[in-house]
Amino acid sequence: QQLGQHLTWESQERSQTRQSLIQPVISALSVLLAAIFLVSYLAPQLRPLFPAETLPWSTRSLFWFTDFLGAHGGVLLGGCLAISLLIGFCYQTNSATRLLCDRLRLHIILIGPLHFQQQLARYIHTWGLLYQNGIPMLEAMQDSCQTVHNVAIQQQLKEAEKRIASGMHVAMAFADSCHLQWPNPTLRMLRQGEKTGDLAASLVNLAKQLQLRHQQTTQKINSLLRGPDAHQRNSQSQQRLRTQSSRRF
Repeated sequence: QQLGQHLTWESQERSQTRQSLIQPVISALSVLLAAIFLVSYLAPQLRPLFPAETLPWSTRSLFWFTDFLGAHGGVLLGGCLAISLLIGFCYQTNSATRLLCDRLRLHIILIGPLHFQQQLARYIHTWGLLYQNGIPMLEAMQDSCQTVHNVAIQQQLKEAEKRIASGMHVAMAFADSCHLQWPNPTLRMLRQGEKTGDLAASLVNLAKQLQLRHQQTTQKINSLLRGPDAHQRNSQSQQRLRTQSSRRF
């Protein structure tokens, strides 16, 4: 039953994350297509209307860029496609390239923090679920690490596993080995779970809090993209989530 709830949450979070990113991607593509149309079609038709001697430097630069695209646009487009295919091939076959791309993904505005929250919540929830049902800690951590798709995060988690296997406390191992921006409440709850001797329950509660935080972040991004009415509805929804969270914990 717990595993089914966890898989349902993952499916919902993936859907919400895609919905959060669809509108920015569509807006960016619209702006790009409009810019291509202006530079490749409209600007060359406007050039004969203006004498070159009286044009400011910005307009002359625009016309120069238009001529450059007209002469070498096909080569540039082919080069961009070739580079994209090469990066995709290297990402699938080369571990160093995949590690670099995954590290860069964590620093993208909006996408990076949302991706990190999702991966961290997935890892903590799986770890707590396995550990609570009798799986040894290190084995549960290794199995949970396989649910994380970001190689950069996986690398930090494996370093923490090695430190815990050598006898270090869980919270201290994560604080020393994970150079990513781990939330302070995460480390505090791990430390509290170790002190009370009930780390499994702390992991489950922590996973629920991380899931709630990720859901709030997703809703906040959606409200900012959809306007003030959506922002008001999001505030009411977040208030309901906080009430449910306080009752649950």
